This record gives sequence, C-alpha cells and structure tokens, in this order.
Amino acid sequence: MNETSMSCTQNADKIRVATQKILNCGDAFGIMYEAVHEMYEVYASISGIGIQNQNRKSIFLDSGKAISTPEAAHCLLEMVRTTKFLRGIKDAFDAKIQSSTTNLPISVLYAGTGPYATLVTPLLLLYSPVQLQVDLIDINEESLQSAIRVIADLGLGQFVRTTMIDDAAKMKLNSVYDVVISETMQAALKKEHQVAIMQNLIPQCSANTIFIPQEITVNAELVSKEKWNSETYAFDSVNHIELGEVVRVNNETLNHIGQKKVFAIATNNSNCKTLILTTNITVFGNHRLENSDCSLTMPFKMNNVADNQSEHVSFWYEQGKVPGLSFNFSNTKEIYYATGRKNY
Repeated sequence: MNETSMSCTQNADKIRVATQKILNCGDAFGIMYEAVHEMYEVYASISGIGIQNQNRKSIFLDSGKAISTPEAAHCLLEMVRTTKFLRGIKDAFDAKIQSSTTNLPISVLYAGTGPYATLVTPLLLLYSPVQLQVDLIDINEESLQSAIRVIADLGLGQFVRTTMIDDAAKMKLNSVYDVVISETMQAALKKEHQVAIMQNLIPQCSANTIFIPQEITVNAELVSKEKWNSETYAFDSVNHIELGEVVRVNNETLNHIGQKKVFAIATNNSNCKTLILTTNITVFGNHRLENSDCSLTMPFKMNNVADNQSEHVSFWYEQGKVPGLSFNFSNTKEIYYATGRKNY
C-alpha cells in the first residue's frame, strides 16, 4: 500500500469511528462534540475547505439563499444537528434496505451537499455499494467539487452514480428515489430555499419515497422577558403563552404553505410581551430537533407587543428571493418580516 492509499484508509477509518460514536453515544454531548470535531479535521484536511472566510458570498436564487461553502462546512460542527440527522438518515436507509431486499440497491438523492456531503459520507462507510447508490446535487460548484474530493479520498466512489450542479428548487428528476435528503434551512424557515426545494422535489417522487426532513413546523408564542440567574447560569421565570402553529411543511401540506393563520392575543397577557417563533424538525421517525437544540431551532424574536396593541395577529409564509414568515396586527396595516428587509 502506497503512502496515498494508506492516508485514504486512515481517513476513512477516522470518519467511521467518529460516525459510530455519534450513532451510539445517546445524549453524551461530550462524545458528540469530540466526534464532529474529529470529522471536521478529516474533511478539512481532504478538501482544503474549513470554516474560515465566513464572509464569502452566498448564492442568491429566485427561491432563496444558498449559503457559502465555509458556512456549509460550519454546519457539521453543530453537534446535535449533525447527530440527529445522521441517526435519522441511518434509520431511513435501514428501513428502505430491509423492505427492498429483492430490489437493491436503494436509490438516494442528496440535494445541497455542501463541501463535505456531511449527511451521507459518514454513513456510506457503514454500507456496501450493493445496498445503496447516491446522486449528489449542489448549486455551488466549489462545494460540489469539494464533496467529490472527499468521496474520492474516502474510497466511496462506487456509491456515487452522478454529481450535478443544479438548482434543487427547479430541477426535473430523471430517476426514482427511495430516499431524498435536503437540509437547506434556517430557524423559522427564513431566507433559505428549503420550502421551495420540498415543493419541487416531493411531488416528483413516489408516495413511498422518504423525504428528509420529514416535517418542519414553526409555532408562535408570546414570552416574558428573560431573567438571568447568576447562580444557575440559566434564564429563570420565563412565562409562555402559546398562540399556535404558523406553518407546517411536509408531503401533505405543500399546497397550503402560504395560508394565513390568525391568532387572538389576550388583553390579559400578563408580562408576555415578546412575540417569538419556535421551530421543530422531524428528521425521520423519532429523531427530532426541538427548541434550542441547534441554530435551526433557536427561538426567533419577531416583535415586542405593546399593551392593547391588537386583539389579533396574522401570519403567512411568503416565497421568492427572500422567503420567510410575515405578520401584522389587526389594528395596523404595517407588515413585519422575519427576514428583516425584503431585499438584499
């Protein structure tokens, strides 16, 4: 074995070991942290792309923002996010393989690979090319070429059928897929094109295709001002008034994303004066990302509510170059946007 081959084998072994840690560590956050950083060191060394230069330009599409290559690299280091997605995708792969024993390999589409193809390359090391085959898509050529280098170095080339530079929110599928993966979102579904991608790809898939994430929900709440406890190093005495579900995205709701939701605001809403959005993500089955697990589910402050400002608040999801939730109060024509300014 020459020096290059030995290096590739060592890299694959490191990723495999880190993957097993993530899959089997339960809620041991220290092990998760260690594992994602071990992965990052390998991926960065192979690709030459790290988390530096976060100010590189993103790509702005008709359906939303595609983040820059370094920003996409950084997603790996969100340990709970990476852990929940890898565990969910592993279960999805296993479910399809077990139900398709006479029709292998299963076919997988990964749209929005980023520079490491983070959500599939660790798992491919646990399977054989006879069991599954993958097509890779990204709109960012730098990210896709990096992912191709990673795949070659880890010896995963036999798993990959095609690689394409394309816009997953517009592309036409030429194959039937058992599993489709696309994680291209921010908290409260703002700015990026997750919704547009799901609306484009899911109708082109069969009823038996597993789309990951399976479901995303955004809810509205009124909360009180946080009080910092210097002894417990946590926020105390935060009261919540749940208003309700603002938007739900899954394979059954794609035609109703822009539907307006109206909620009553009680006049006796106590000290709950801050309007926030919370995001929950079902990756697959019981694997979920919930409030504050990662950047995708951090509470998002929309506005402060003044006393007697309004009896009702209305929310709706707007698509386009800067997608996101908008809202207004019943006693004013002014519209507020989760995305801030309407144009970049």
